Amino acid sequence: MAAGICEGRRRWGGASGFARYIMRLEGKTMDAAMMLLIHQGITMLPLCDGILVPQPNIDQAVFALKQASKELLGFIPRVRQK
Repeated sequence: MAAGICEGRRRWGGASGFARYIMRLEGKTMDAAMMLLIHQGITMLPLCDGILVPQPNIDQAVFALKQASKELLGFIPRVRQK
C-alpha cells in the first residue's frame, strides 16, 4: 500500500497533485452513487464526505456507494452509516 502511494505521488506531480487526483476519484465515486439514487427516485442531500438520505433508504444509499466504488476504484471501501 505504501509503495502504491509513493508511486502515485511521483506519477501525479508530488503530494498536492496526488491529493487532487484522490479528490477527483472521490468526487466521481460520489457522483456515480448519487446518480444511482436519483434513478431510483431517492431524495438525498450530498455532504462533503457522504450522502444524507431518509432513514428508509439507508440500505440503498450504502449499496449505491459500494457499487460506485467497486466500479470506479476496483474495490469496496468501508461504508459507515451514522
